[in-house]
Amino acid sequence: MIFVVDFGSQTAHLIARRVRELGAAVELIHPEVALQEIRKKKPSGIIFSGGPSSVYQKGSPMIDKKIFSLDIPILTICYGFQLTAHLLGGKVISGKKEYGPSQFKIQNSKFKITEGLPKQFTVWMSHGDEIVKLPKGFE
Repeated sequence: MIFVVDFGSQTAHLIARRVRELGAAVELIHPEVALQEIRKKKPSGIIFSGGPSSVYQKGSPMIDKKIFSLDIPILTICYGFQLTAHLLGGKVISGKKEYGPSQFKIQNSKFKITEGLPKQFTVWMSHGDEIVKLPKGFE
């Protein structure tokens, strides 16, 4: 089972659908109950969706930091990655708001999730914050 933690993304349900199409059971969950649900159901992987919030915005979706010590692989997307970086000691700043197609380049192909993907491809992005310093141990 894969959990998709929905941080308010317009595409979280599409992420879940694509993972289902790959043959995995998927559950879409809210960040406030994520830790309890993950401990109870023990998924084999977790995906943090994007979302419209900023990590510095009052009332923005949060996740319990203990989730990172559960030894379950986590794929983070947009806001999910910004929140992860913020919680684990990286630095996130308010950047230029951007929306539209962008080129994504795989920097390190040693990870199984990148198998079969081209080295560079077009993605759709929408963001306003930027990670300027990764947390310790991140590449």
